[in-house]
Amino acid sequence: ESEQRLRLALDAARMGTFDWDLTTGHVTWSPGHERLWGLEPGTFAGTYEAFAERVHHDDLGPLNAEVERCVATHEPFEREFRVVWPDGSVHWALGRGEFLFDGTDSAIRMRGVVQDTTARKAAEVLLRENEHRFEEAQRDAGIGSWRYLADGTVIWSSQMYELLPVPRDVPLTHDQVVRVI
Repeated sequence: ESEQRLRLALDAARMGTFDWDLTTGHVTWSPGHERLWGLEPGTFAGTYEAFAERVHHDDLGPLNAEVERCVATHEPFEREFRVVWPDGSVHWALGRGEFLFDGTDSAIRMRGVVQDTTARKAAEVLLRENEHRFEEAQRDAGIGSWRYLADGTVIWSSQMYELLPVPRDVPLTHDQVVRVI
């Protein structure tokens, strides 16, 4: 019953698990992990090479470097990277894991989870595009905007700095804004 609950939670979170035996090179993925990589359950070849061939070529080097860094420092692994599905489409994944070490301090196993972050990455791109359009609209209209953060800091749009004599490199507080306006 607990395994069913775990599987349900992983599916709901669009996550999968992995277990990499560093002594043999064998990698085990959960069926959910395979689906996150565009594979049918049971079709992953179970090797590092099979994993590496699906990682986007620009991300594989930095991913491997982060694994090596985490092994050397005994820190948990966390890295976002792109995955190329068999159909050629590109998706994003966030991998998190931890290493197990033997008595001689050699890494022998890495276990962890991966999560599909493709939708979040797409939303971030749209947000940046909308912010850019908003800045252009403010510049065209000759107006500016600002927003207050919970800590009292005020964030001004680029156009506000053009309209009012305030240095860009100084964080503004509410009291400073009131004095300037």
